[in-house]
Amino acid sequence: MGEGDGKVKQMVSSAKRRVGAEAPRVTEDDDSERAGVVRGALRAFGEGDMDGFVDALKDDIMWENPEGSNFPGSGDLSGPEEVRERFIGDVGRTYTSFGFRPESFLETDHEDAVVVIGRFEGEGVEGGSLNSPGVQVWGFEGTEVTHVRVFADTAAFPEVVTEEKEKQWAEEEKKKEEEEKSDDSDSDDDSDKDEGSKSESNGSSPEAKSDDDSADEKDSDEKKDSDDEKESDEEKDG
Repeated sequence: MGEGDGKVKQMVSSAKRRVGAEAPRVTEDDDSERAGVVRGALRAFGEGDMDGFVDALKDDIMWENPEGSNFPGSGDLSGPEEVRERFIGDVGRTYTSFGFRPESFLETDHEDAVVVIGRFEGEGVEGGSLNSPGVQVWGFEGTEVTHVRVFADTAAFPEVVTEEKEKQWAEEEKKKEEEEKSDDSDSDDDSDKDEGSKSESNGSSPEAKSDDDSADEKDSDEKKDSDDEKESDEEKDG
């Protein structure tokens, strides 16, 4: 717990230096219009309303994420569409659920910015969960969001699932399904062959049955002829 608190303090100090605010005031309610914008955007993101989230960003938004292969949309993003494609896209491939839970909002006096202290939470598609402290700095022009900087311990995040890796998974899954279908088909063919072999060994084939019937009819005719001849001889003797 102490280590986590220490990381948060470092992130907050770094965030303060970036916005030039050493003594921000704490905003605990929605009286601040800018804090309300941030609350609404984060709430929309957490509820899966990505259109509502992106709508809160100005057309020329600059979004700065930590570098590295673990953080979604790592590096600098420019404009809402790049935020959608890279940040939201990476989140969608890497997590079944993901969000930033705000715990407190710090509003600066000298800069148009809101510092948000909270935690990144999520469940990875490959298993495992994320619960790591983080800080976001939302910069404003009036009530429009123009800049967002994210501070996080990326080592706590799972590796991002890229589009290439997602395609590879899809191909492997398709190949597996085809192999299973092939195995089922082979199993059905073997079963049909076994049934045919049983029928032949039991003499139950139509051809075998027809031959047996012909032999029985021949024996019956020969016996009838023999009985007729015997009766004729007895009549002569009489």
